Amino acid sequence: MNSTTSWPSSAGTSATRYDRSSGAAANATEILRQALVIARGEGVERVLVTCDDGNSPSQHVIERCGGALEDVRLTDNGKRTRRYWIG
Repeated sequence: MNSTTSWPSSAGTSATRYDRSSGAAANATEILRQALVIARGEGVERVLVTCDDGNSPSQHVIERCGGALEDVRLTDNGKRTRRYWIG
């Protein structure tokens, strides 16, 4: 598989206010890390990860896993979305 192959998929996490104070960020980070292990095992060299522009917890998780911000784009529904590449 080459780096231009696209496999649309979605992995999401959510946390209640209680969860946020009890390690949810560590869990979300581990979920993304394991997803990257699986992707690499399938031959995926680079992964595009997105989150809403105002979602600081997700931004930190993505950055902890090596995400490099490509840009912030306006989606069709008017939301600003941050685009990160890992790999």
